[in-house]
Amino acid sequence: MLEAFRIFNLPVLEFDDPSSVRPTGRDTLFCQVVMQNLANQILRFATDRGSKLKVLSLKPSLEPADLPVGNAGRDTNGHKWPEYHYIRGRVSDITSADVVVAHPSKSVLLDFPDLEPLLHYI
Repeated sequence: MLEAFRIFNLPVLEFDDPSSVRPTGRDTLFCQVVMQNLANQILRFATDRGSKLKVLSLKPSLEPADLPVGNAGRDTNGHKWPEYHYIRGRVSDITSADVVVAHPSKSVLLDFPDLEPLLHYI
């Protein structure tokens, strides 16, 4: 059973500064919202098809140190471009229906120490 899934591709997003490959300023919030939405959709899709996926990690194989130097800060979820980690959870919506959501994880390895080989591969 697959409990964790890692996406190795670097997300393709356009920032306010067309020459930038890292978010700065308000782009940091933009990335937070986009990645949260993507994680919600992936976890909902997987759950709807019977998956027991618990962790979704968006950590490209290209390490941030290999990216051109930029002034990327952490978002309010504690994530820093291009690394985002989410844990599957559930909430009740306005109609009291159970909905799958992606809860941001500031330190996924503290929550799931067995994932270290997956997250440090490449």
